[in-house]
Amino acid sequence: MELLDGHEQWWKAVKPLKSLLERFEQLRESAGIHDWPMNAMRHTAPSHWLNFYQDEAKAALHLGHSPAMLHSHYKALVTRRESEEFFELWR
Repeated sequence: MELLDGHEQWWKAVKPLKSLLERFEQLRESAGIHDWPMNAMRHTAPSHWLNFYQDEAKAALHLGHSPAMLHSHYKALVTRRESEEFFELWR
C-alpha cells in the first residue's frame, strides 16, 4: 500500500484487529463498560422498534421476525420514553 508522504509513522502505529468483536470489546472496555448482557444490541432494536411504532407487522417485516417472535421476545421490555430517547439518537 502506498502512503502519503509523512504518514509512515502513523501506519506503523496501526494494529489491525482480528475481528469486529475484538474491536467492540476494546471500545467497551475503554468506555468503562464491564458488564454487557449477551445480545444486548441485537435485542435493543426490535424492542424499541415494536414499542415506538406500535405496528407489529411493520416491525416484523423490517426486522425479519414473525409477529409471534416479536411478542414472545421483545414486547414490553422498554418504556415509551426509553424508545423515544433511543430514536432521538438517530436525528
